[in-house]
Amino acid sequence: MGLLCASASAQLSWSSMTSSPIQWREYKSGLYGGVPVPRQLVMNTGAQWQRYWSEITGELPQSAPDDISWPQEQLIAIHIGQRPSAGYEVAVESIQTVRPGEIVVRYVEVTPAPGQMVAKVITSPWVVVRMTRAPGVVRFEGRTQPGPIARRIPGRCCDRCTGIPSNLVIGYLPVQYPKVMGDPFNPLYSIQWRTHSEGSESNIDRSRTQVLVTEGDWQKYWSESTGQPPHLAPKGADWNKEQLIAIHVPRLRPGSKVMVESIERVSAATIQVSYLVLTAPSRTAVTEPTNPWVVVRMDRSPGSLQFKRQDVAVPEVPPVRCDCGCSTCPGR
Repeated sequence: MGLLCASASAQLSWSSMTSSPIQWREYKSGLYGGVPVPRQLVMNTGAQWQRYWSEITGELPQSAPDDISWPQEQLIAIHIGQRPSAGYEVAVESIQTVRPGEIVVRYVEVTPAPGQMVAKVITSPWVVVRMTRAPGVVRFEGRTQPGPIARRIPGRCCDRCTGIPSNLVIGYLPVQYPKVMGDPFNPLYSIQWRTHSEGSESNIDRSRTQVLVTEGDWQKYWSESTGQPPHLAPKGADWNKEQLIAIHVPRLRPGSKVMVESIERVSAATIQVSYLVLTAPSRTAVTEPTNPWVVVRMDRSPGSLQFKRQDVAVPEVPPVRCDCGCSTCPGR
């Protein structure tokens, strides 16, 4: 009888508590995950992560980023399946323990906003987040929302929310489709490319564009930019057929982003790399500037490279509540 009373008391005590947030942050995401149907996945080991990475990218398993601390962390992957155009995205909103042994991951599928111009290309958006390892069964709850949404700043202890509208995120588009912004692609002059890596923090504190044509160039650059040993530079580039382009735009407002828009041949001897600098609105919880950067893989093609920059002021959007679990987060 005493045990029953104790059990009932424990259940009552838990039911009267609010859910407990679990710390997490967005790790990787993309628009072309190669998974045609909705799918959620929990990864607890490096081997699981490598198999998953190879499946969605087509790269070798050992090329998967290896900066996860598996004893303390695990990964959550969410795919929403094929969508008929660009303008779709998926983002995690919160991860919480709702009762002993049960964890709920809440996510949102962003759909094109009314009147939003999108490319007519089949996409399959996906996102991977890293979370503090916690015991329990993981359950997923999703909702749908027309874009844009507020985004989190990756890499900070509490992933504070910012105002980068998701509908300004431009992914790699095959050459037969029009670009999201600007003139249509010309299939005769477009050069195949895709994003290799990107981030919001770098040791490179001045504007720079750089062409990397060998593994040695890439490793030296990676070490300079991140402070990590050269051999930790992510793999994946086929140096016989590809080269890497790095672009740095330092000292921007938190939440700002740099991204390549197109790579096209503009003359017999010249290739133009057009990129966007998305400047976040001034309203943000973080005040120190960031150093956003992007590296893209492009097919090798004869000719010299020139760079064309376009600055875009991102409109302010309402912030979202931050449920990351950090006690100092101003979004709580």
